[in-house]
Amino acid sequence: MDEVRHFLRYTLPGLSAVIQLLIGLSITDSGIVCKILSAKDLTQSLGIILAIFIGSGGLGYLFANIYFSLYWSWPFSRLIAIDHLILLKDLRKEIIEIVDFSGKAYANDLSKREAWTIFTQYWHSKIKENKKIEGINIITDRLTDVTHGLGATFIGSLSALVSWIVIHLSIAQSSASFISPKIFIVFLAWAILIFMLGVAYRRTNLALQSIANTTLTDIVCTEYQAGNKIKIYYQN
Repeated sequence: MDEVRHFLRYTLPGLSAVIQLLIGLSITDSGIVCKILSAKDLTQSLGIILAIFIGSGGLGYLFANIYFSLYWSWPFSRLIAIDHLILLKDLRKEIIEIVDFSGKAYANDLSKREAWTIFTQYWHSKIKENKKIEGINIITDRLTDVTHGLGATFIGSLSALVSWIVIHLSIAQSSASFISPKIFIVFLAWAILIFMLGVAYRRTNLALQSIANTTLTDIVCTEYQAGNKIKIYYQN
């Protein structure tokens, strides 16, 4: 099941972008779509469909890599990356001690990425021995796939919109043929779709962050009741 979910996570963003582009072109430049999809027999038609599906998988993988390259890059990390930093700052005062491999306290200020690295390591080290994390991990894994899938789909939709603009500009006979009510409606619908994807991504990411931080706080505070600070080893 996990393999199917991961496969769809990389395939659907590319397939979505291809379908959006074909729909946009079929409305504004139907001749191009007819040439792309025209086939003399069933075998050729099936070959075209198969090529589109395989190509969409490659596009989805490309969109996912673009999304991940932006995920921890400034300024995007401040807007979209999961935030364990606030939680770590609060817990670090009394409960958690971050140390390097020599056992010395890690004195440097931590970034969002480093906080995510520290808590991801801690989370997965506790999966087998802590029933709460073991149970909630199924939900967080699914939400992670949904979140990153939405992020890649957002990139794919933007790419499809830009591709449609470039293709239509290249074949438009004049500026008047590019700026028309039909073109405006297609562009507006596309922009609304991208906005909705952004909202869905933001809400899913916040839900994932809330579940993870709540669970981590519970586990860390429970472990701390033994009396000593919790040591987490980290080396940048």
